Amino acid sequence: MIRINLLGVGEGVQSVGRRRQLYVLYGVLAANVVAGLLLSVLLGRFASSREGELATIKTELQSVLKVVHDVEQEERQRALLGEKRRVIAELERREVGPLKILTTLSEAAPTRLWLHEFTDKGGEVTITGLAIDDPTVAEFLARLQRSPHFHGLELVETAQAEEGQTRVKKFMMRGPLDYSGNGTPAGQQGGSVK
Repeated sequence: MIRINLLGVGEGVQSVGRRRQLYVLYGVLAANVVAGLLLSVLLGRFASSREGELATIKTELQSVLKVVHDVEQEERQRALLGEKRRVIAELERREVGPLKILTTLSEAAPTRLWLHEFTDKGGEVTITGLAIDDPTVAEFLARLQRSPHFHGLELVETAQAEEGQTRVKKFMMRGPLDYSGNGTPAGQQGGSVK
């Protein structure tokens, strides 16, 4: 029997070639889909691990910021404490000073001299009062200048005044005041005075 191929040899080979191309195309598409899915899963895991790291970093940053805030607050408290200590030390230094100053004033004042005002502003003292005469004022000034608290005290003003029926000398003295008494009395600086 004789067989006749009406389709022709070329068309059968072509259909087989087309099928192969379709299989290859489907295979490439499937490989691309699988590769895309794998890439998506890997990127998802990478992103989630990065989000976890980011959350950890944010938590660490919050704890570091809290520590920084605590340190800044502690530094402010330390500065405030230092200022308080300085003020306390100054007050302790001056604690016994006023008693010594008043004792010195009392001991230096002659019997015929009356103090009206004693003012201390930043270590600068002003003393005003009345005396019977100029020698009494001079004696008071000399006694104060020998004291380590009043070295450098000077007579600024004297004036004649009337207190009731009596004529008196009104005086004002100014100079540095040393509460600690570490100063050198006038006349003892740089040797002796003759």
